[in-house]
Amino acid sequence: MVKKVVVMLFLCSFLFGDVFFPFLSIGSFSPAVPSSSSSVLTCPLVGDNFTYLVNRSFLYFKIGRSELNVNDRYQFQGLSQSLSTPIILTVVNTTDFLFNYSLSCNFTNQFFSVPNHELVPCIFLASLSNLPFNLLQQAYYEYMEGSPLNSGSLSSGIPIGDRFIFVFPSNESIWNSFLNYYNNFSSSINTNENYCFKFSSLINDSSLMLFEVFIRKPIVYDTIKMSINTGFMFAINKTTGVLLGLRVKGAVSGKEAGTRMKGEVDFVLLQGAFSLPELSLYEENQFVGFAEGAFLLLPLGSFSLILLVIRRKKLPSR
Repeated sequence: MVKKVVVMLFLCSFLFGDVFFPFLSIGSFSPAVPSSSSSVLTCPLVGDNFTYLVNRSFLYFKIGRSELNVNDRYQFQGLSQSLSTPIILTVVNTTDFLFNYSLSCNFTNQFFSVPNHELVPCIFLASLSNLPFNLLQQAYYEYMEGSPLNSGSLSSGIPIGDRFIFVFPSNESIWNSFLNYYNNFSSSINTNENYCFKFSSLINDSSLMLFEVFIRKPIVYDTIKMSINTGFMFAINKTTGVLLGLRVKGAVSGKEAGTRMKGEVDFVLLQGAFSLPELSLYEENQFVGFAEGAFLLLPLGSFSLILLVIRRKKLPSR
């Protein structure tokens, strides 16, 4: 049994930009350790299983003259999978501060721990909002090292597991965190040709949370000049904290170090017979230019460091 610790460090000003989450900046937001009342988890029983199917998985990148087009396939632990291959979530155990679960797909397994902290929703939202850009960056670095796009790590499709959170600690602190984002960004924020942020609550009752988000923004840093459109929708069972469905669509285009590139992502993940409506807030690519002044994303300055530790280990194949 091999254990590996992976630390995912998100710079929220880089992922979202202070334009959209100013209250996450140091000095205006103080993440607190959950109180004893919020640390009690409501969760499914140890050993419970939940089955997911990827209903849609499309990935397209063009960097220079090199192209990658992957349709109807995704990857799990680096192995390409067809849409008919299910992903099984199994509850391993829980503590007051961690929710431990495993994902298995075609006899390959991965173990995760999600902390019981109110910043987990921010990490989830940040990872989704920048998914097209992050995947394009991964492809670009491999391309610059001489690996053709059609034989690189993304040639097997969109990776599942590390990119998404499947279970959330089910308590009021987590749900209030989601609601705080919705209450602050439920309408368009300073919409213009370069940036826009919309956050819509479709359902939010005692048992189900269903939100939709759209973001358009420039990403300008060092030699990077890009624009990104991302729309996503997600549903969570508030009783158990388990993800019910996820829909992500996005496009990114621009230059890095003078190299032109663009990409598209379209992905749908559903648990069981659950279904999600189509995206209603998404706007097709309307990129006009780059706001290099107010929206310059700096490596230093006003940002929040959000730390999520995910432990992974190989589990015995069944």
